[in-house]
Amino acid sequence: MKSTIKLLAVVVALGLLSAVAVRAFSLTGPLKTWQVQRIGYDIQGDIGGPMNLGEFYRVNVPVVTYAYDSSFLNYFGTNGIAAIETVMKFMNDLPPMSSITNDGVNFFINGLPVPFDPKFINFEAQNLGLQDIKATAWGHLLEEMGLNSPERWVWALRSRVITPGPGTNYAIFKVNFDPITLAPSSFVNEQLYGFTIVDGQTISDAIESALIPDVVPFTSVAGLNAFPGDFFTGLSHDDIGGLKYLYSTNRMAVETLLPTVTPRGPGGGTGTNFVNAPWTPVFLITNVFTNIAGTNITTSNTLVNVAPRPGVNKIFFQRVEFDSIIGNFIPRTNIFADVFFTNSRPRFQMVQRGIGTPDYIFTVEDLGTSPISGFPFQSARTTAGGWINNDLINGNSPLFGPGVITLPIQITFTDLYPAFFTSVPFIDFADGSSPSGAGIWGSFDGTTNPPAVYPQFGNWNLNALRNAALGGGVQP
Repeated sequence: MKSTIKLLAVVVALGLLSAVAVRAFSLTGPLKTWQVQRIGYDIQGDIGGPMNLGEFYRVNVPVVTYAYDSSFLNYFGTNGIAAIETVMKFMNDLPPMSSITNDGVNFFINGLPVPFDPKFINFEAQNLGLQDIKATAWGHLLEEMGLNSPERWVWALRSRVITPGPGTNYAIFKVNFDPITLAPSSFVNEQLYGFTIVDGQTISDAIESALIPDVVPFTSVAGLNAFPGDFFTGLSHDDIGGLKYLYSTNRMAVETLLPTVTPRGPGGGTGTNFVNAPWTPVFLITNVFTNIAGTNITTSNTLVNVAPRPGVNKIFFQRVEFDSIIGNFIPRTNIFADVFFTNSRPRFQMVQRGIGTPDYIFTVEDLGTSPISGFPFQSARTTAGGWINNDLINGNSPLFGPGVITLPIQITFTDLYPAFFTSVPFIDFADGSSPSGAGIWGSFDGTTNPPAVYPQFGNWNLNALRNAALGGGVQP
């Protein structure tokens, strides 16, 4: 009987695709008190948990810096930098969120529909087991901008209660929202997801599964669902929808500024490296708020810290460098126009932000191995000083947001790749055979260019990997 009900539900859902939300994004923020491992949270290296609408966290400065530290340079080299730079170029080429339109169903950028499936396969990279560093970096970057994995949080557990019998009751809810209607959704990028509750000894979770056979599943960049050989040509429809929700100028919240933001009044403020430097753009917003003029410009040295603020509309990623000799970072200051509202009228104040270390740092280190599988942890990320929760200044109801994402942030790749695994009874290489790959970093795309493999040093290279894949002996 249960199987019949499930099948009927799927058929009904498929028949009503045109009438329901067929897309969704998910938000991230600090773990709520009840979001514990027992019901599927705070696992997989989570930096937070899924949030409800209105509890969003976002970056509230219009320009952020990023850099590659010496460990990244040594491990990935210039090929690795070039790969991540394609991600940053795509992000910088995105238009302001206010210019992304919709027809009530889909989003459009420059008149073209945003694709639902930007994920493709490089078959040689797939056969060689290469994990694309771009896909990993991109997913973490979106996470550190306030998005969560939409496929993972279509269904989420709220409680697990053991009842007499014995039996177990689960409360399940959705933490996915259609970016146009903002209604809870069981779809991501047109794919419908069901769930199966897996009840382990220490962790239980509602595990999502795709239900529409002819629609590609797990296609969001924010989902961090890239398998070996997978790469993205851009952001998916629902990735864009999530960014538009967070950063549009009509997404208002009472916000505090980052602690490093100070006023830049008529005297020009203090510090160094302000004027005419290529990395200190002054972001004016009169093209967005056309009624800002004259008396609406705050020019005093008194900083308006707490105020209703819109999304910054667009974030620009500015590359900076560590000193090439000793690896230090030279502090600098960015100047921008901070927009806030007073008496329902937009105003802006010129402010400056001291940057003592790059806002996003790409790095490499030994991240350890999983106590469950024994495989290396692939990547990690931090939220540095954590989250600024502005709930108390946004109303009377006790919520877990909205708030601000603090900077700096570190995105780290494991240096235990290439990793291989073996198990009983195959515990030696007396026959000259190779172990199976558990993880190999690479970068690749849909062109005829051969994949790049990492690390860049030693005898590890594409030809050696190809030879090993064809049975040519133990890996380098």
